[in-house]
Amino acid sequence: MPSRQKITYGFPQKEIPTDAASLNKTLEQIGIRSREMLNLTVKELHPTKQIHTTSIYACEKVEIPADNSCLFASISYLCTGSTSHATEDRFHCVSVIKNNPTKYTEATLVSPNKEYCAWLSDMRHWGGYIEMEILSEKYNVEICVLQVENNLIVPINGAQSKKRIYLLYDNIHYDALVFKAHTPPEVRKIVDASDEEATIQAKELMNIARAAGGYTNVKTMTYKCTICNKILNGSKEAHDHSAKTNHMDYVQIQNL
Repeated sequence: MPSRQKITYGFPQKEIPTDAASLNKTLEQIGIRSREMLNLTVKELHPTKQIHTTSIYACEKVEIPADNSCLFASISYLCTGSTSHATEDRFHCVSVIKNNPTKYTEATLVSPNKEYCAWLSDMRHWGGYIEMEILSEKYNVEICVLQVENNLIVPINGAQSKKRIYLLYDNIHYDALVFKAHTPPEVRKIVDASDEEATIQAKELMNIARAAGGYTNVKTMTYKCTICNKILNGSKEAHDHSAKTNHMDYVQIQNL
């Protein structure tokens, strides 16, 4: 696999060197900055009896605006071709949760159903697994979340679909992954769940992002509760604070 891969970065695009001297350098030493967008291209192969090929040959990250709606915007972009349905998807989730109180209980939501719906309706907040499961059913697609820090792919398939989309998650932000195909020449946002080549390329892009430090360690972040102004160190303290007070509105503090 590595022999037919090419990784490029920057603008104009430059290929990451693979000579012996460069292999001993860090990405920073090569000149790749933190959060640099990397493109993975798999060179086309001549089909043989031993090699299974697909029409997908390149995986790329599509940067989604960091406006607290990146989860909804990423899914909207991949499923409809536009981020313009992000708000609609957010309130679709609110409606589903509100109208199914026996399924979305306080134990499931970690807050009363009514309060959670009010929280999610606030454009400063975003969802997670619950909202992705709902949108999986809405769009009849499996959502695979690539968690950069943990090097994991988490499949969410409320619809039991055979189609799949990929999201790249750095602990505080979601971006969309797309695949460039040559037969026919197009950008594919939705792929078959059985397409192993797409999974391999998505994993490679996640590994590259992880090696470049493309994630945020939420365990060491400092938060401020906007309701009572309490300062909290790390996600565990914030979670414990929410459990005790039912306060769920936080802002990140860069420097105290």
